[in-house]
Amino acid sequence: MGYIKYSIVLIVVLLLDSCKINAQDESKPTDYIYGEWKYVKHFSWRATKFRSDEIDSIKSSTLYVEKNRIYYENINFIEPCFYSKIEFKKFFNKNGEPRYPEDLRLLVKYTKDQLSVINRIELDCEYNCLGFLYLKQDTLINYCGGLTFFMIKIDTIQDMPSNIKNAENLH
Repeated sequence: MGYIKYSIVLIVVLLLDSCKINAQDESKPTDYIYGEWKYVKHFSWRATKFRSDEIDSIKSSTLYVEKNRIYYENINFIEPCFYSKIEFKKFFNKNGEPRYPEDLRLLVKYTKDQLSVINRIELDCEYNCLGFLYLKQDTLINYCGGLTFFMIKIDTIQDMPSNIKNAENLH
């Protein structure tokens, strides 16, 4: 009888431990996006509103994604985006078309296969340059005033060559 009790207790402990491990492994996309992001590269897809010195400022700045705001460090010409939630949506809707008219521009640059791995990040804040963000693996893609910026998370910089390669696959 003692052996059966011991076996039941052991099974319960193992099940609880297994549930705890599975719960820890389930990270939300929002957890990953928080942090500091650095410039990797950019390209222009229409006439940009930024001067070359402003583009250089973005290139040398850090993009901070916090739980209630997104902003570039020491850049005043791009206002911070304050928000209360982040929502991830697939790039394509149920009909296989881009969700928003401005997304059609990406189809000129990329194939549907390339874009199918991108999730759009929706922010419930007013429109500004930080309102159109996409995430592909470890790359943050930011539409900003006629430019597309590819950013990499600072804590993954030691793996920089593969991260840059991921960004290159998109352009």
